[in-house]
Amino acid sequence: MSTDSVASQRAIKNGAQVRPTLGRFVILEGADGTGKTTLLREIRRAATAAEREVVVPSRSRPAVDDVYAGLVKEIARFYADGDEQRLPNRLLLTAAATQYQAMYHGQVLPALDRGALVLTDGWWNKTWSRLVVEQAAECRGRGTTLDPGYHTWASGLFANEYLADDRIRTFLVDTPRELRRQWYSAKPDRECVFDRFGRDSSDPEAFAWFTEEIQDLLRGMAAEHRWPVLVNDGSRPAAELAVQVLDTTKDSAA
Repeated sequence: MSTDSVASQRAIKNGAQVRPTLGRFVILEGADGTGKTTLLREIRRAATAAEREVVVPSRSRPAVDDVYAGLVKEIARFYADGDEQRLPNRLLLTAAATQYQAMYHGQVLPALDRGALVLTDGWWNKTWSRLVVEQAAECRGRGTTLDPGYHTWASGLFANEYLADDRIRTFLVDTPRELRRQWYSAKPDRECVFDRFGRDSSDPEAFAWFTEEIQDLLRGMAAEHRWPVLVNDGSRPAAELAVQVLDTTKDSAA
């Protein structure tokens, strides 16, 4: 029996009113190489040790089996099948926004409603930021400039109504450019990124530039919405950062 259940039974015996545990959705935003996955693993370990139910939404293998899950998996297959092609950027953004909506309604909201802790290492803002940076690079490679309204259109595809939900905690994970470059340089299987002119590249300097462009867009979002910033520069262990995150998910006193 969990400690929450023991506390609830004790409160019932004492005639106290039991307030259900509130679900929390923790979003770690940040470009590739910022350490989001490592941090999420540490948060999950600590939360599980505290006997909290933890849910990590999946873009390819959702645990649930409903109409939302079918849509999530079909879009994942669409992305996988088109991996070797240069699919239209607007189509990729629209598909991604649809997938996020399906994940939000099919996986996130039900888990929140039953009091679970939902964790994800990258959500919609990282995705649209990356695709906008890619589109701008492609335009530069053709000798043109990105339509000024593209940024607004892309960011608004998944209308950020969820930002108003007080159960959601978004953090920006920020890692220095040089550390991101070193991380990428050490990878045995480097995923190609775009360079400044929209060309595929596995050069560490191209990766550093590409992720810095994404990170700058996310820093703007963090400033606008007052997300806490987790500086992941090696000065603090991941376990300590995880405690900082989990502290924000605790229910306030009734």
